[in-house]
Amino acid sequence: MDQAGPTEFGVGNGVEALSLESGQAPAESQKQQEYVITSAHAVDKDSWQQVGLMLVTGFNCAYVFSFSNLMLVPLGWAWGLTCLAVIGAFACYANWLLSGLHVIDGHRFIRYRDLMGFVFGRRMYYLTWFLQFMTLLLGNMGFILLGGRALKEINSEFSNSPLRLQVFILATGVVYFIFAYLVPTMSAMRNWLATSAVLTVTYVVVLVAILVKDGKANKTKDYNIHGSEVEKVFNAFGAIAAILVCNTSGLLPEIQSTLRKPVVANMRKALMMQYTVGLAVYYGISIAGYWAYGSSVSEYLPYQLSGPRWGNVLINSTAFLQSVVSQHMFCAPIHEALDTKFQKLDEGMFSKANLGRRFALRALVFGLNTFVTALFPFMGDFVNLFGSFTLFPLTFVFPSMVFIKVRQLLLPPPLFLLSLSQEILEVELVLVNRDPIGSARDLLQLAAQMATLGGLQPLFSFGVISDVQYADIPDGHSFSGVPRYYRHSMQVLQGAISKWNDHKKLQFSMNFGDIVDGFCPKDKSLITVQKVVKEFDRFNGPTYHMIGNHCLYNLPRSKLISLLKLPSIHGHAYYDFSPCPGYRFIVLDAYEISTIGWPQGHPNTLAAMQILEAKNPNSDKNSPNGMVGLEKRFLKFNGAVGKEQLLWLDDALKDSTKNEQKVVICCHLPLHPKAASAKALLWDYEDVLNLIHSYKCVKACFAGHDHKGGYTVDSHGIHHRVFEAALECPPESNAYGYIDVYRDRLSLIADFSYKYCWVVVILKLEDMGKLGFGGRSVLPRKSNESMRIIISTVIGIVLGYLIGISFPTVSITKLHFPSSIVSYIEDRNSGLTTQTLLNRAWDSSNRNRNNSTSNTDDYPKIYVPTNPRGAERLPPCIVVPESDFYLRRLWGNPDEDLIVQQKYLVTFTVGYEQKNNIDAAVKKFSENFTILLFHYDGRTTEWDEFEWSKRAIHVSARKQTKWWYAKRFLHPDIVARYEYIFIWDEDLGLEHFDAEEYIKLVKKHGLEISQPGLEPNNGLTWQMTKRRGDHEVHKETEERPGWCADPHLPPCAAFVEIMATVFSRDAWRCVWHMIQNDLVHGWGLDFALRKCVEPAHEKIGVVDAQWIVHQVVPSLGNQGQAEKGKAPWEGVRERCRKEWAIFQSRLSDAERAYYLSMGIAPRNSTVT
Repeated sequence: MDQAGPTEFGVGNGVEALSLESGQAPAESQKQQEYVITSAHAVDKDSWQQVGLMLVTGFNCAYVFSFSNLMLVPLGWAWGLTCLAVIGAFACYANWLLSGLHVIDGHRFIRYRDLMGFVFGRRMYYLTWFLQFMTLLLGNMGFILLGGRALKEINSEFSNSPLRLQVFILATGVVYFIFAYLVPTMSAMRNWLATSAVLTVTYVVVLVAILVKDGKANKTKDYNIHGSEVEKVFNAFGAIAAILVCNTSGLLPEIQSTLRKPVVANMRKALMMQYTVGLAVYYGISIAGYWAYGSSVSEYLPYQLSGPRWGNVLINSTAFLQSVVSQHMFCAPIHEALDTKFQKLDEGMFSKANLGRRFALRALVFGLNTFVTALFPFMGDFVNLFGSFTLFPLTFVFPSMVFIKVRQLLLPPPLFLLSLSQEILEVELVLVNRDPIGSARDLLQLAAQMATLGGLQPLFSFGVISDVQYADIPDGHSFSGVPRYYRHSMQVLQGAISKWNDHKKLQFSMNFGDIVDGFCPKDKSLITVQKVVKEFDRFNGPTYHMIGNHCLYNLPRSKLISLLKLPSIHGHAYYDFSPCPGYRFIVLDAYEISTIGWPQGHPNTLAAMQILEAKNPNSDKNSPNGMVGLEKRFLKFNGAVGKEQLLWLDDALKDSTKNEQKVVICCHLPLHPKAASAKALLWDYEDVLNLIHSYKCVKACFAGHDHKGGYTVDSHGIHHRVFEAALECPPESNAYGYIDVYRDRLSLIADFSYKYCWVVVILKLEDMGKLGFGGRSVLPRKSNESMRIIISTVIGIVLGYLIGISFPTVSITKLHFPSSIVSYIEDRNSGLTTQTLLNRAWDSSNRNRNNSTSNTDDYPKIYVPTNPRGAERLPPCIVVPESDFYLRRLWGNPDEDLIVQQKYLVTFTVGYEQKNNIDAAVKKFSENFTILLFHYDGRTTEWDEFEWSKRAIHVSARKQTKWWYAKRFLHPDIVARYEYIFIWDEDLGLEHFDAEEYIKLVKKHGLEISQPGLEPNNGLTWQMTKRRGDHEVHKETEERPGWCADPHLPPCAAFVEIMATVFSRDAWRCVWHMIQNDLVHGWGLDFALRKCVEPAHEKIGVVDAQWIVHQVVPSLGNQGQAEKGKAPWEGVRERCRKEWAIFQSRLSDAERAYYLSMGIAPRNSTVT
């Protein structure tokens, strides 16, 4: 007997115990056992070196890319390294122990389930079979998912529009199937192990090199363990499970069955190779990834690598190819069971009959696994869930139970906790039942986020809050009457800090300025600032502050820089930092040039005073009186970055471009006029925008200061988001959030509950400029996506019930997406729908069944769900979603048709009787205008007498109004080429009007909806629309007493009439959707136009310098029908009044229904 291992057990009380062999069974029993072993796969053929190499490469597969996130982030350095060492040692010893159970009393057990059935009976046979095969099946699905991710990463390096993840999952499944078919057994892998080893060494070396580079470049690593106490406990158990998964497979008897004799000694040699060479590699990568990126390390390391491109491609390529070999080891027991059951054992593996049967069996396994993986592209959490449940008993509990049953003796000291069956069950309850809680809880949370975030983990996350402006004083109001809650703002901040610490793994937080209000008593300024800073210090991570005007009202700049711990550059308040190699945050100082914060004689103060003297005519430099449009930004409470800071910004952007970093600009003052009020803008915002537009690296600009918040996407696709003020939150409401940062998008999850409830804003960082914002509140969702979430949730709950645990309550908050801020862009990583995959599989099977010879039928069909509705079957590059009214030739080169492309559109709804008036009007519009005439009398050819008619567009429909025409012929996508759209009546006198000058004034004053002033002597018009001789533009008026409930509402402001309205392109997109199909006269629209621009009282106005006359001439009103003795026009007027009442009622009901759906008490009135 081989004395190197356990010896034969002694005899007690005259009864011989079962013997346990280490090397080989006695000759006679060995022959007998070999004779009765039935398996379609090879047994007793491989060397320990071959098996050892297979274990090393198999456990160093693409799964190692997830280990840093799964194992070390929840535990941190101390506990993480301790658990790695302890669990690794226990797993090694447990497998060492299990390898000695391969031969018992002369019987050799080549399958784990056979061993358990022999010792404990049939029930344990089936329990072991279920636990083992469930683990292996899910592990194979995890391999397919990782292979798909690797292929997708390769594709994304060479394409701006990479294919969906499910396409690569399908491709991976096909490759795995081919390999498993051609290499049928575990022993047959011998010819591929050298290649697998070379591939492993290649991607490990390149990966570690890039990790070291990124780790040295990342100066702001965060190794804190985030989350609430409950979450930390759950995540810790999940990490323990992940560590166990990376160290053991649950199929050691099946691997050992391939070894030559002595099987126990050879298996233990192979295990030593795995737990020395192999463990050093996958532990090393895990530690290096966590060291490089800290707690923000991705669940798939290649997502986070900074490059170079060839390195990313090489890592993903070699990892994919190596996984083809590695996955086969973990799936071999399933293949063996099926092959033994269904193949002809008296024929060779490559006989004709067995080839066909094996094809069907492999297709069944990989077809099912690939389908489920494509259905649930977050399979990694299921692997963790089941792995934590199955591998503990398979690795620790079952071997100990066998030893106790066989020896009836205590186990060696290293496993004393598992020595008695009661203790085994207790440990099982602790380790198994606790662990799935964390896994299943993560699974439920991940499933809830799948619809919007595509199932990927962010690179990092950070908290955002702005304008706390705390002061220990009674509540007050802003200059415009908005309530301010000075003491409650501290509660908002405290809620934010608690939420950030408990709810999300945030790497840092950002405060966008104004932590203390200017009304804070000056003798309490220092104490108040320190109190707010102390509250920020409660956050489990660094906070990056910006200095705001209210900060400077309280303390000098030098004191603030010290208190706020700003990473100052030579005493300046601007700086930058990089939370990960691929991103850079640049924080601007909006008050570098300012009259506040610097000493009176400081050059920056003097420069600011010169700017204000030149731009602001008022003695009170905080007053915008008499200032128009964007000139209103030149107020004392604003500032500028200045030339020196612009030079620094230029250098930072150059460096970011060189290092291929995405840049986020942060500033207290907003940088874009469409994201904030003119009175809140940075003085030199145009210089900053021109600079950042000259680079392609800037993706988003965040700001505060304008308390109502705002959002826009500029012409270069850069997102501008202004955060709402914490100061103006009523009690029981909040204004803060956090941002998840991905490779291609930012996701703002914000609790601005005093306005919007919980909202999610997805800001995609590529090609956003093409899509614009448009004010749409649409969240596209794939048809089966909700079903995926439901199915995954139900599976998690059922499994939790079966395991015997109670999941903690997970409240999935109902999300509301207000149209003012949300623009959803489909995540490029979200997958093909299951129906699409089924359709393609069905089409393919039909083609094969019909033996079609058509090349066209064999070619994959196009289906692009992101195309406009109805165009899904077209390739994206051929889709043209917008049009125009440009006239084109019937001959020549199409590229040469348009010598002049008109920038504006003017429409008149006309009858031929007014031809002279229209002739005079049209001549007021230059060649920059497209002329479009809607003919309500059906007479079009008569207009050919006018030369300009040859370039005009004529549309005819009898007795229809201009709003009927507008709804049917002026769709926003048809007029998208035109900056402004004039929709005018025919009875207007334009003697005092010049269209080009009108456009200049509209742009100067920032008007989105406007009209020319009307002759003031006309008593039939509103006071608001009458021309004022002393103004270029006016935006408000005093109507009759009692007519205006609010000075900012119609008819005193935010109001123009519908006879000569001019819309900007963006405003018309909203107004067009508000026009009702059946209400053709448009009455009531004038009071509702304010719904389409914000702030309406600043962006709707009357241009006085260019004015018109409303003439009393026959028009469309005379086209009515005389009834009951009434003139035709009287019937038309009666219809107009009815439509007004209907429109008011519809709008009021719609708003009421919306507010009720959000749980908000509706207002009494909406339109007026």
